[in-house]
Amino acid sequence: LFSKYFSIILEKLHIFSIQRLSKVIFVSNSILENFKQKKINLPENNIYNGVKKNDSHDKYNNIKVNFPSKKVIWVSASPIIQRKRLDLILKYWVLNKKNSEKDILIILGDGPLLNKFKKEFSYFKNIIFLGHQSNVNNFLKRADIFLTFSEAEGYPNSLMEAFTNGC
Repeated sequence: LFSKYFSIILEKLHIFSIQRLSKVIFVSNSILENFKQKKINLPENNIYNGVKKNDSHDKYNNIKVNFPSKKVIWVSASPIIQRKRLDLILKYWVLNKKNSEKDILIILGDGPLLNKFKKEFSYFKNIIFLGHQSNVNNFLKRADIFLTFSEAEGYPNSLMEAFTNGC
């Protein structure tokens, strides 16, 4: 859990550090695009993720990110695999937020555990499973809180994307 203020400080520290490098390689095009939108000029080279996009996910791309402004939007975005520990996020939610009318948990991502979690938690009205999204930044821009409980990360792209979106 990161507050908005903490994420702003981390984003500024991240930008400050990156601007001092002679070469920057982005493995996420969305992070590069966020830097460009903020008019932060960096020497750039992209190495795109080698995972081929599955066109069957395009049906999700038109979902509008339009949640009521009085709701607190919590977002988790990652592959739905054991190492990402979505089970811990959902257990936390059930213990602390299941009856909350002001909080909404948005789960973005696809993977072998998605259907299991959907079945297990489908009766909670404030948990929304949206599957794979190619417009994750739109969700992060609207989110109030970003959640990750991952056991291990090489380079935490999802955290960097959350920070650069002010989440």
